[in-house]
Amino acid sequence: MDPTVCTSYPKYNDTTLYTCITSPSRPRAAINWFEDGRNITNMSSSTYVSDVTASVLRYLPTVNRQSNISCVAIYEYREALISFTRSTTAFVQFRVSKPTVSINDVNVSGIVTVLVGDMVRFYCDAAGFPLPVYTWNFQGHSFEGPKLELHISSTDNGSTLGCSVSNELLTLTGSPSATSYSDWTTIILKVVSPPRSPEQAHIKADSVTENSVKIEWILSENGDDPDTITLFWKIENMPYWNAVTIPSATKSFYLQGLEQGKRYEVKLTAENIAGVSNETYIVTFETKDSAHVASIVGGVIGGAFGLIFFCTITFVIYRKCLMKRDKQPLQENSYEDLTKTRSPTTDLESYSTSAGPVAECYEETGFHGRSNPTYLKDVPQEQQENYEYVGNIKSQQKNVMATQINSRNYSN
Repeated sequence: MDPTVCTSYPKYNDTTLYTCITSPSRPRAAINWFEDGRNITNMSSSTYVSDVTASVLRYLPTVNRQSNISCVAIYEYREALISFTRSTTAFVQFRVSKPTVSINDVNVSGIVTVLVGDMVRFYCDAAGFPLPVYTWNFQGHSFEGPKLELHISSTDNGSTLGCSVSNELLTLTGSPSATSYSDWTTIILKVVSPPRSPEQAHIKADSVTENSVKIEWILSENGDDPDTITLFWKIENMPYWNAVTIPSATKSFYLQGLEQGKRYEVKLTAENIAGVSNETYIVTFETKDSAHVASIVGGVIGGAFGLIFFCTITFVIYRKCLMKRDKQPLQENSYEDLTKTRSPTTDLESYSTSAGPVAECYEETGFHGRSNPTYLKDVPQEQQENYEYVGNIKSQQKNVMATQINSRNYSN
C-alpha cells in the first residue's frame, strides 16, 4: 500500500491518491477499500497486469476528522478465501477558521466592556488541522498561546486587543509543506469605572408637605455614567434605611408616604456595572404637622371673617349716620307755606281739601290722633277743628288724591 506509512495527512475537500498492489497470484486477487469499516471501493479503480492486481483509491475527504483507510486483497486458494489487509490512519488537514475571543467562556466581539482593576482572562479559539498557532497583540506587544491575562487599568480604555491564528499544512506523509493559512480577530476594550456620587442633593423649596417632599440633584461630570441612582431615607435616629432605585436619567424624585411632623434624613448613591459610588452627604428636612397647618389656616380664615364683620358694622353705622343727617325735623313754622298760600277769600272747604293729602301722609307714617298739633299754631281757632279732622282722619273729604301732596316731606 502506498503511502507505506501508518499515518497519512490528506487535505479537506482535496483528492488524495492511495494505491494498493498485490503480489502475483492465481487466480488474481480482488481489492476492496474501506473507511472505518465502510466499503468505499466505488471510489477506486483496479488494473490487472499478468497475475498482479493494482488499485488506486481517489479519496476526497469532506469531513474534518481522522479515519482509518484499509485496503483488503482477497483471492481463492484451494476453495478457500485468503485476504490480506493494509491500512493507514488518515488525519484530514484543513485551514484555520476565523478565531473567536471569549471571557469566562462567553464569546465577545466588537467593543467589550471591562472593569478597571479587574484581572481579565481572554481565550482565543480557532478550528484547524494541523492545530493553529495563536498570537496576541496588545499595545505593541505580542504574546504566544491561546490564553492571555490582563490587569485592566484606566489607560487601557479604547485599546485594541487582537488574536491571530495560523497553521502550516503537511504533505501526505507528514512532512512540512510550503502551504499555510492564517486569520485574525480584534476587539476594543471599554474600561468602565464606578461612577461618582450625585452632587448638589437638596430639598426643593416649598415642596415639603405633611407626607411628601421633592428631592433634586445633578449627576457628577467626573467618573463614568451611572446606570441607576439609589435614594435612601429614614426617620432621624432610626437604625435602618429605606431605599428606592431610580433610572440614571432622573434628576429629581417625589418621596411620598412620609409621616407628618417627623424629621427625615436622605442620601443618594450612583451605580453602574463597575460598582457603587460613595454616598452623598445627608440632607435633612421635617414634614409639616397638619394640626399646625390647620391652626394657621383657621387663624387666616378667622381673621378674614373678623375683617369682613368689622367692615360690615362700620358700613351700617355709616349708613345710619347719613340717613340721620338727611332727615329734617318739622319746625313750628314749617307749615307757614301752606297758610301763606291761602288767600283771604279761600274758604274752609277748599283749605281742608288742600290739607287732606298731608293728613293721609301722616296717616301712613303713624302721625294721627294727636291733639293740638304744633303746625296749627298760626291757624285761627275757628279753623282748627277742620285741621283736627284732617290730622285724625275725621275729614269728610274722601275724594282727596295722594297726588295732591306737596313735594315737600314733613316729619315730626
